[in-house]
Amino acid sequence: MVESTAKTNEVKIIALIFAVGSGIFITTSDASVIVLLLNTIKVDFGSQQNEIQWVILAYLMVMMAFTTLLGDLGDKYGNKILFQIGIGIFILGCILCFFSHSLAFLIVSRVILSIGVASIISNGMAMLTYFTTTENRGTVMGLTNLLIGFSVLIGTVLASVITDYFNWNSSFFINIPIGILSLVLMHFLIPETLVSEKKEKTDWKGAFVFASFLSLLVLSLSIGVDLKINRGFMWAGIILFISLVFLTFFILIERKIQNPLIELELFRNKKISVGVITSTIAEFGMICIIYLFPFYLQEIQGMTNIIQVGLIIAGVPVGMPILSAIAGKLSDKIDARIITAIGLFGMSVTFLILIFVIEVNTPIWALVLVSILMGASFGTFLIPNNNSLMTAAPEEKLGVIGALSRLSMTVGISLGTVMSASIFVLTGNILENKTGLGVDYPPNYVQSMRVVFIVFCIIVLLGAIYSYTRGPEEREKEVTPQEEEVSKSIT
Repeated sequence: MVESTAKTNEVKIIALIFAVGSGIFITTSDASVIVLLLNTIKVDFGSQQNEIQWVILAYLMVMMAFTTLLGDLGDKYGNKILFQIGIGIFILGCILCFFSHSLAFLIVSRVILSIGVASIISNGMAMLTYFTTTENRGTVMGLTNLLIGFSVLIGTVLASVITDYFNWNSSFFINIPIGILSLVLMHFLIPETLVSEKKEKTDWKGAFVFASFLSLLVLSLSIGVDLKINRGFMWAGIILFISLVFLTFFILIERKIQNPLIELELFRNKKISVGVITSTIAEFGMICIIYLFPFYLQEIQGMTNIIQVGLIIAGVPVGMPILSAIAGKLSDKIDARIITAIGLFGMSVTFLILIFVIEVNTPIWALVLVSILMGASFGTFLIPNNNSLMTAAPEEKLGVIGALSRLSMTVGISLGTVMSASIFVLTGNILENKTGLGVDYPPNYVQSMRVVFIVFCIIVLLGAIYSYTRGPEEREKEVTPQEEEVSKSIT
């Protein structure tokens, strides 16, 4: 990818970090807050567990459906304007969530909000790439991720305090002033990112088929993990098959169309293909801890304080941003294949430690340290991988590649959740047949967790090996005055 330093002189790095970072900040904060509020919302509306899941499920399905399309529109009409539109839609969604008087209204409000999130994350990543070079891109991405990590902690704490003194829906106002700040900073400090005056026709057919594939994929994974649905795994399999049919149609459409939504040729670049796949694997591994620990702490260790549970697994968002900033800085000088492999290897080692450490009464301090190690390892992988992925992207496809980067993470979260639950339940059933005692029996529960950790340890370790195959980075060579004179004389 040919880079020009002229455009980077148009914007100050600190302004770029805060303008884009504050927008991404509110999307991450919102995602962490809604998980914390789910049980309160369920009680307030008198809903069932399989009904309340649609607050998350509808959000994920719509966000995944629109992310690539909105990234593509950003490439055509300007990433800045699509980012600002996303902030506006997000703020509207927050206001609607505040006035939600029923579960159905809240779900619709979350759908609107998720469209804003899709536009923010895809075009935000594009702008971070557009206004940086290989000399500072990793540093900028790392510092931006530092804001994201803080948003998880700040959002969770503020939501807890507000919910204690006001109604749960008041928590949605937390992000509105930050969103307005992002709009102001973006308007006055960040120039336009339109790189071409030629507006190619949007691949609406491909966008629809791709959105259908992603939505059905998430739906199949969510049904599979919901054990309250009758024959859940059978329905999950049927919906998964239909989603793969849509994927096949999408590939056929993209090969024939002149201006495809996603140019399949891009994946011949190993930095893009390896970057997307390993991003899925990393999120796949990280979510395992966040998903399993709360159940273990409450059901086996008898912990009743949900805030205390949250603080134990908060080691993940604490370790992640700190190491992200450091690894991002290093990735400006050291090949991403080395740093990403180290990060994924660290995640694999974390699972190895858990295999031996997890017991019925594992000390809390040990669980906190494991959470921090997982977050630190994930952070070591995250920014160097994003740096490598986005640097390899053609300038006219930054929005699309940024969207694919985010989509791979969301798919990893979904896959990690369903595999954690499926392996855990399957192992519990096998142990129940052997011992006559269910998975709720503490030794069986712990043994089921160990099996999950063994499987995830192997998969993430293979991901570390695969990540190294992306090859060395192609960095700009600094031209000395003497070399410049020689070049002129030859010309």
